[in-house]
Amino acid sequence: MKLLYAAPTYGPVDPTFEQNHRTAIMRAANRGVVWVGDVSPDRMGWAAARNRVVETALEVTVETEVDGVFWIDSDIMVPSDAIHRLCGHVLDFVSGLYFQRSAPYWPLFARLNKRKSFEWPSEYPENVVAPCDGVGFGCVYTSLKLLKLVSALPECKESGPFGGDFGKKSYGEDFTFCLRARKVGVQPHVDTAIKCEHGMGQEFANEDLFKRLGSLRSKIV
Repeated sequence: MKLLYAAPTYGPVDPTFEQNHRTAIMRAANRGVVWVGDVSPDRMGWAAARNRVVETALEVTVETEVDGVFWIDSDIMVPSDAIHRLCGHVLDFVSGLYFQRSAPYWPLFARLNKRKSFEWPSEYPENVVAPCDGVGFGCVYTSLKLLKLVSALPECKESGPFGGDFGKKSYGEDFTFCLRARKVGVQPHVDTAIKCEHGMGQEFANEDLFKRLGSLRSKIV
């Protein structure tokens, strides 16, 4: 599999996170992932940065075949096998499991409820690859096929696949993209066995913290 590596940043990255990411990159390379390039826009708004990644992926494929993009945020710690495990699912859109870095530390995947609002799960099955309606982009694989389909939507011509609002609701750029993925018929998934940690100063938001604070959360945000 040939991938583009994308790590949008906003200023210097903690060397501890950089080393963690390099370990995952090398382990994936040793298991058959061919890294076509690294595109990591710095000091740009998140929607603009992610749109730049998509533009680069679509341009790169003119020169060489690219299967997709692996996205990682600069404040996410991932298991060393995260990349090749996500790619091994042969899905167009799949995320690892990570959590908000502020209380109540929701897992950053969601389903749409009857009101068409995102609802965070108060619990979830362990060690499964589950369909969902939205994921954060802290540790995600997207296929080139998906990026092409979303980029071709009429509403993306001006603002790009991560920009603008989706219908009458306004979400973050990552969840806006997820809604557009569903619109073109691609289901997001989350692998709850790939447990990541979200940096928050000297500590991490992770599954242990989420479970410890379970009694303090309401069911729906």
